[in-house]
Amino acid sequence: AYTAANLTVNPATLTVTATAQSSTYGTTYTLGTTSFSSVGLLNGDSISSVNLTYAGNTVVPGTTAVNAYAISANNAAGVRLSNYTLTYQTGVLTVDPKPISVIANNATMIYADATLPAFTYQSVTGLVNGDVATGSLTTLATAFNGSAGSASNVGVYGITQGSVTAGRNYVITYTPASMTVTPANLAVSAADQSTTYGSLLVLP
Repeated sequence: AYTAANLTVNPATLTVTATAQSSTYGTTYTLGTTSFSSVGLLNGDSISSVNLTYAGNTVVPGTTAVNAYAISANNAAGVRLSNYTLTYQTGVLTVDPKPISVIANNATMIYADATLPAFTYQSVTGLVNGDVATGSLTTLATAFNGSAGSASNVGVYGITQGSVTAGRNYVITYTPASMTVTPANLAVSAADQSTTYGSLLVLP
């Protein structure tokens, strides 16, 4: 006599991992459905797509700040995936800073001026989301503060980036400029003197 028995085919283990992706601040970015890897597929089975999300959304807004975030993976679709127990692993979404340029303008001052000129830079293009550049350019040149030797000599001095920034969501390429100290006008007048006819006068 033959007594039948059951053969149980248990699901194989399949791990799906979201692949690392990157975007730039200010740019809307779609995660898509194909940036993933898998371990455990058998018999020619395949995965055609995986739902990839950041904070529950498939699109990363352009307002997302520079940082590293988790990409979640779920709902894999493909061939014969019902034969697997699926495990999902997160990936990393990196939002990189947006490049912008700050171009300084040249400036001049007269030797021994009591104040430095206002340092300016060209209009900054590429700022997004209502962001603005703030801070001040600087130089090593100094104005006259009332003390002898306090004013920088005539010459050309660099204008550096100083504290100019647009915040951590931007990386600045800075183009320096020059601050030129020009000579001051100096008038020299001879003093009146007198002498007597027939006398030798030696001018001091």
